[in-house]
Amino acid sequence: MTVMPKENDLKRKYKFCIKLNKKELDLLNKFCEKYNIPNKSKFIRETLMKEIFNKMVEQDYPTLFSNISNKENQDIDENKSTTNKDTDISHPKLF
Repeated sequence: MTVMPKENDLKRKYKFCIKLNKKELDLLNKFCEKYNIPNKSKFIRETLMKEIFNKMVEQDYPTLFSNISNKENQDIDENKSTTNKDTDISHPKLF
């Protein structure tokens, strides 16, 4: 049996504030203007939630070899080479 959330449970009553520099703000404004996005708050909220869900699915999915010990995972992580932030794919340079 699925329990439907009450309307009050879905009401947005928590505030989250971010700061952007001038270039980030200009980029956001240009993007919203180009793609006719009238509600920036909704766009940022949906984009953030999509990214969170994608990361959770990507990292928390069940694996065939789930019995690998944590020690082996740590050894693998330690052997990874560190890269420059500008050349790392997970941190693309925006400007």
